[in-house]
Amino acid sequence: MGFSKQGFETSGGFQDNQFQQPSSQLPNTLTIVSADDERVYYNATTSGRLNPGEQADLVDAEQPDTVTNTTASGSTAQGGSDTFRFTGQITALTLNGGPARVLINGRTVNPATIPDTAPANATTASLTIPSPERETTSYPQATIDVSGAIALDERGLRARFREHRLDGRFGATTNTTARQAELRTTATHIESRIVRLRERQSTVITAYNNGSLSDQEFLRSLARIDKAADGLATATDRVAARASSIPKSSINGQPAARWARNKQIELNPLQGPVRNRIAQTLRGNSTEPINIPSNLDRIAPTPNERLEPLSVYIETSQHGIVLAMVDGGQYYREASLLGQRNATGSALNTTNAVRTQVGALYPWATNNSAYTGLSTDRKTRLAQYTLSHDHGQLTTLLNQSSGRVIAEKQRKSLSRMPTATSLMAAEKSFQLWVNRTYPTGPLDISLMTPEGQPVKGTIAINDRPIEQTGEDGQLWTITPAETLTIVAQANGETIRIRIPPRPYSNRSPNRIESG
Repeated sequence: MGFSKQGFETSGGFQDNQFQQPSSQLPNTLTIVSADDERVYYNATTSGRLNPGEQADLVDAEQPDTVTNTTASGSTAQGGSDTFRFTGQITALTLNGGPARVLINGRTVNPATIPDTAPANATTASLTIPSPERETTSYPQATIDVSGAIALDERGLRARFREHRLDGRFGATTNTTARQAELRTTATHIESRIVRLRERQSTVITAYNNGSLSDQEFLRSLARIDKAADGLATATDRVAARASSIPKSSINGQPAARWARNKQIELNPLQGPVRNRIAQTLRGNSTEPINIPSNLDRIAPTPNERLEPLSVYIETSQHGIVLAMVDGGQYYREASLLGQRNATGSALNTTNAVRTQVGALYPWATNNSAYTGLSTDRKTRLAQYTLSHDHGQLTTLLNQSSGRVIAEKQRKSLSRMPTATSLMAAEKSFQLWVNRTYPTGPLDISLMTPEGQPVKGTIAINDRPIEQTGEDGQLWTITPAETLTIVAQANGETIRIRIPPRPYSNRSPNRIESG
């Protein structure tokens, strides 16, 4: 077996060794300790200078430590530790692998409190679950589910019934006071439903974390929550439309249109593009090569269509969830950390403060946006910011009381996604090419002959279901947060490579940890 490019292992056991001369002249120390018998992989950035310290292993580790003036990356030994000396402040620290302790000048610190906002030069930042708080990671496949589809349709019918009931009661009287009372009653019901739906999502995440829900049950529950949130968003618009016929009408002291917009902001963490595609898959609509009228619900494929399972990457914490997938040439990702709703910190009291914070958290997206949109809610202290950028679209929801991100949705075109330097391993009849982005980001895997012709084969990534490359020899999937092991089989031959979860290049986007 052969290889090209450095930084990953094939079955031949190749390692990328780099040498640096240690220095102990800098005043501060950063120590990363493996708290178990697993390696800890890390990437650290300082606002000043950073040099290897006494315990930094520049040669013998599985991922030798690398120091380049202001950054350090590498891995500890199993049960070992690495130390670095630095000036200034640690501005970014990401950890993967086993459990870890972090000490700055001998004092234990919580890694999640170190903001990871290193500039991203090539694509958007992403809201992440801090690795110490991650409880589950999986990559299940959603498939057609008739009972699940029926449950979704029942929710839709109930939502439409409530809309018609409001229309009927509103139209049954011309009395302004009675109409205003009916709107307030409906608005109160919607608000209580939003609270219950938020509680429902927390319950579902807890049940999934403790093993009470299977992957399929979890995906089905998320689709139901998404459907219910869509129904409530539509209901808020209906209330606002009815209120427009009443002069000077208001709901809870707000103009009805503003109330509706604010409620839809609250619903943001409960719905998203990945959940919507899960719902479509439950109905059997996972592939639609021909145009289907948007108002037509169906629970079966039409002629000339082929049902395909939908692979969804899942990460959860106690109160958070990250979903990611690729579909139809697009990458979709949604993240929700509802525990940040009650966080406190540096308040964002003006729209300019919100814009400044978004610019700090998402520098690349801010600098490459053709359109931005901002909505704020003084009552809930939530701010929703949308950026349409060169790769797609980003919507982020911030807690104005703390400046922390609560939820985020992203859509990117795969054809526009930048990747790190390609990695390649080869057997006699075919080559395996790997183009990486960042953990939970798109992963491009290709099989081809030495002459560059596409090869159909199977791809196994970690413990995920086996997938196949297409006629073009390509497979787009999601990069795991942990060590990446890829086994490719074609023409009776097998290639296996193992890639540590290291930052892939200085073009990798930053992680926004709001744990």
